[in-house]
Amino acid sequence: MTNETNETNEAPDPSRRRFLTGAATVIGGAGVVFTAVPFLGFLKPNVEAQAAGAPIEVDVSKVAPGQKLSFEWKGSPIWVIGRGEKHLETLE
Repeated sequence: MTNETNETNEAPDPSRRRFLTGAATVIGGAGVVFTAVPFLGFLKPNVEAQAAGAPIEVDVSKVAPGQKLSFEWKGSPIWVIGRGEKHLETLE
């Protein structure tokens, strides 16, 4: 039985090791990215949740002192009350 392995006492080639390390790093990084994308997409809210929590715009520039505006956001009533100087003086 003969042993056909090359048993020389040569040092390993550092450029080959550098190439293999770099290639493994690139392939591993690509694998991490391809694995992480679906998980990160899962964390985003769906279209229905975005529509339910979407910001609304209300023009409050014409609210007179003492006047109350009411509207609904995310199923809850929101009130905007115009305060005059008299109301602002009573605040702490």
